[in-house]
Amino acid sequence: MTSAMAWLPWVLITALTGTLGHAADDTPTAKPPKPAKLSVRGFGLLGNRQLTKIMRLARAEKVRPEYFDADFVEDGVLILLARLEETGHLEPEVIAQMTLRDGRELEHTWNARFETILPRPLQIKRLVFRARPGVRYYYDRIDIAGLESMTPADAQRHFISTEGLLQLKSMRVYTPGRLNDSIRNLRENLSRRGYADARVEVIDLRQDDLSGAVRVNIQVEQGLLTMVRSLRTEVFGPGEAEPRQRSTNELNTPYSLLWEQNFIHGQRTNQYRMGYPDVAVSLTPLARETNANLIQLDLDAIVQIGPRMRVGQLRFEGQRRTHPRVIENRLPLDPGDWLDPLEVERGRQRLARLGAFDRVEVRYEQADASHRDITYELEEAETLGFSVLLGYGSYEQLRGGIEFEQRNMFGLAHDFRVRGIQSFKSSSGDLRYTIPQLFGEEFDLFGYAAGLHREEISFTRREFGGGVGVARYFAPIQSDANLRYDYQVLNADDISPDTAEEVGLSEARVAAFVLDLRHDRRDSPLVPRRGLRLFANSEFASTALGGEVDYQRILLGGSYHLRLGGGRYLHLGVTHGLSFTAGGTDLELPFNKRFFPGGQNSVRGFQEGEAAPRNAEGDVIGAETFLQGNLELEQMLTPNWSVVAFTDAVGFARSRDDYPFDEELYSVGGGIRWKTLVGPIRLEYGYNLNPRRHDPTGTLHFSIGFPF
Repeated sequence: MTSAMAWLPWVLITALTGTLGHAADDTPTAKPPKPAKLSVRGFGLLGNRQLTKIMRLARAEKVRPEYFDADFVEDGVLILLARLEETGHLEPEVIAQMTLRDGRELEHTWNARFETILPRPLQIKRLVFRARPGVRYYYDRIDIAGLESMTPADAQRHFISTEGLLQLKSMRVYTPGRLNDSIRNLRENLSRRGYADARVEVIDLRQDDLSGAVRVNIQVEQGLLTMVRSLRTEVFGPGEAEPRQRSTNELNTPYSLLWEQNFIHGQRTNQYRMGYPDVAVSLTPLARETNANLIQLDLDAIVQIGPRMRVGQLRFEGQRRTHPRVIENRLPLDPGDWLDPLEVERGRQRLARLGAFDRVEVRYEQADASHRDITYELEEAETLGFSVLLGYGSYEQLRGGIEFEQRNMFGLAHDFRVRGIQSFKSSSGDLRYTIPQLFGEEFDLFGYAAGLHREEISFTRREFGGGVGVARYFAPIQSDANLRYDYQVLNADDISPDTAEEVGLSEARVAAFVLDLRHDRRDSPLVPRRGLRLFANSEFASTALGGEVDYQRILLGGSYHLRLGGGRYLHLGVTHGLSFTAGGTDLELPFNKRFFPGGQNSVRGFQEGEAAPRNAEGDVIGAETFLQGNLELEQMLTPNWSVVAFTDAVGFARSRDDYPFDEELYSVGGGIRWKTLVGPIRLEYGYNLNPRRHDPTGTLHFSIGFPF
């Protein structure tokens, strides 16, 4: 890779480590003692590392100690025994092998009864924990009788995972604590359905201590369905004998504690808005009628609003670097305003979103009969952040990079981030400066610069530029929007002169306004199981804005995820793009702004950018318009493993004159996925149903992340 951008990550590392090295050289210190060594064995490679880290964090010490003491050993044993019990090993053993300061070796064994107490004092230089899990107990059979409002399969989901085709022991773990939690959850579910008097109890439990198999019989007595027939609401002011407001509603809705909590929350919210922070709500039955099928309730709600309050003084505690004006501008209430706890909470959330604080809490103090002071307790976050970025994709292969972030710059909550990423196919770097909640409003102002050097399937992409914009998050509709001015230098290298003449500009300076909209209601961005995501990107370039070309580019898309039951999920995706030059010709469109579908996150029968129009020589020349669809069926094998079958299709046209498309490609395939903390690791093969002369028969992809 000849681009200077390829060296950006390593230059940053050198600069940072060099700075730290000089700082260390300037202040000579004594050589610190070697820290005590700790290791855990018997929980697998990842489990050993995780538990070792948990034990070190439990000490809450920034510097590793020179020696461990007896308390540390016993605390570690308790952690390991608890972890073993969580996984169904009810009779485990943990062995601690200790090398003392004087070289002596000690070994002690603990079981679930934790009867061994270590001698004191101890100075341990090396500590090794070994686990002997013993028999794993698991549900071999669960019988639930007496249910009428849900199916046995729905009821069993409270006890074991029923999502996968493979019912492994690890998915049916039994412990007494898990059993009690499952019974409580089933009872709560019935209560939410209106069976407030439901009873759930174990009538028989048998466990085989040799195999670990557990059989349990559970009896359910649902009782009668309880319905709220009517609700009378009376609102009383301080010291008032007669209600200032009274209303009666016919509801006919199931009664549950959750319904009651929601009603009380709604009544409090109504009064909070008017400056009544002390609202007490009580529900009492006016009438109760029982017949053979259900119980009907007529309820009386008494709302005591308490005295009306104004905001007294606003105080802040804990800030050291942050300027007071930054905090004040984020608070929606001023001294003298009516005290609305919801607005106080909104101020707390706005402070938390600044990124300058790790913790934001609120404290109230009564100033006088009609005023309360509000104190925001703040804990500032670390100002410097450094991250290592790793990833893998079938086209770019291994990706690695670094990210450096400076938070709360100048005490104004400004954020500066610089990032560099290198792969086998590309080099990229970007920096971004953000001023959050500009002028105390819900707008973030940002400026950025970025560079990219990437080897595409048929050309080399080089892009450099930057811009400035504003962003806002619309909480009521859970949507993001940003509008920015963008200036870029675009180059498409290594394309033949004939291709350049066919499809447009290989070099261009572009100035454009770009509007991004994002709406995401998925349950998870990493492993979505249900929900909807929509996005739109509109780019309007003009010579009047300082560039050399006029064009318009629109990209729309979305995905929908649906649970089918039985551990099966349906994933649907659609994407549509259109690049054009209104009032001009196709040759005025920069080559970099054409669309190149295909790859692990697009049409999986092709490599990245390969499912696009080709010229007579077989070179990929990109499309001015395309419409892509993805359909995927996922079947869970276990909670972490699944298999998928998919079909991907794309229609495209090299010219917008053939909108929406004049050529189609289809791929089908399947794969296997492993769910991890960073998203699913995917191994998938896409087979092309109608390949062209220069297309592959199919493509194997290994990657990380959800495809669409």
